[in-house]
Formats: sequence, structure tokens, C-alpha cells
Amino acid sequence: MKRAFEDWWDCDGEWVEPPNIRRNGESGVKRVIDAELGMLYIKRQVNHLYRSFRHPFGRPTILREQKALQAFAGYGVDVPVLVFCEMRKRGDQWQSVLVTRDLAGYEEMPHWYAHGGRERLGADVHRRMLEKLGRTLAQIHLHRWQHTCLYPKHVFLSSHLAEDGLPHIALIDLEKCRKQPTRGWAAQRDLKKLQRHAHMLSADEWQAVLQGHRAGMSGQ
Repeated sequence: MKRAFEDWWDCDGEWVEPPNIRRNGESGVKRVIDAELGMLYIKRQVNHLYRSFRHPFGRPTILREQKALQAFAGYGVDVPVLVFCEMRKRGDQWQSVLVTRDLAGYEEMPHWYAHGGRERLGADVHRRMLEKLGRTLAQIHLHRWQHTCLYPKHVFLSSHLAEDGLPHIALIDLEKCRKQPTRGWAAQRDLKKLQRHAHMLSADEWQAVLQGHRAGMSGQ
């Protein structure tokens, strides 16, 4: 049975990101255990808006995250599964809810490395994984999508291996994603940000990411 907006809005859970003021609005994330769906993350926002040429007075940022989640999944990029997304206007306030499934069996990139992920794979397989990361990013850049907030903590790696013998790679926190005029523009900004903060990777390892990205952008 489909659940109503109020059911998700009023759902009890643990705040993993307590409500805070951003963009002159309020945003927070709860973690809940649902008997039917398992572990979920519920993002609740009040007047948390983005503005654009089409929407100069603002639209809830949750709509942009919903669009990115659906688009990336369509490109074959692993992202959290979207369960529910809806908004409503109460007086002069926008209230928005976005619900996604937990990425079970995944760790954010810094934790994966801190817990011995590189050593478990071995040098050759690890390099192939980094090339896979580059190709994964190329899938969104080919469609002119820019993640915009591409920190290592927003790249998730699975503890289990895919059919290619490599960890699955997922992207999270897509609320700032946007289309750019060109593929190159989208790619350049994301890659620069990731490189700047991916301190766990050596210069040679970062070159493997770029190699995979170039291959992905050229359709190889």
C-alpha cells in the first residue's frame, strides 16, 4: 500500500544529520528501520530551495536530487534506490520528503581504504577498480551531469564483488547535481574536486582513475 506524505514526514527515527539551516531553509536526515523495506534514510526539508532561470523564486532541492537519482540509475550507475519523493506547500513554506534505501554492504571510500580495502584486492585488481571508478564517473559526464559535491565520502565501494571481480561503485548525495553546457565542463570540475580530497590515492593511482575516465568518455 502506498504511504502518504504524512506517514514519511512523521516517521520516528534516529537523526543521522540533525536539522540545520542551509540555503535559508532547513534540512535533516533520519535513519529508520522499516519492517517491510529494511533500513531507510528519510530526508526532510523545509524551504530548502534552489533557484534557476526557469524557477527564479525557487523549487525544493529534493526535486533535483530525485531527477539525478532516476537519471543515474538509467545510465547504469549505482545509486541509492528511491522509495518516495514528494513535496507540499503549507502557507509560505515548502515541505519536502525524499526516502531512499540503505546501500547495504557498501562503505564510503575513506572507510573502505582505512579498513584495508586496497590490501584485500591486491595491486592489480585495485588498479582495475580505480579504472572502473573513472568509467563510472564518465557515465554521468557523458550526459553533461556534474555531481558538484564529489568528495570521497560520497563515493561508496561494496565489500562484495560484482561479476567483473571488482567492488560495486555507488554515488550518493546528489542534491547539488546539475547539467552543464558541455561534457568537459562537468567532468573537469568533478575530477578536480575528487582529486583534491582523495588523499588515500597516490599519484599513480589517480592516473588509473583518469585512464578509466578517458576510456569511458571515448566509449571504450
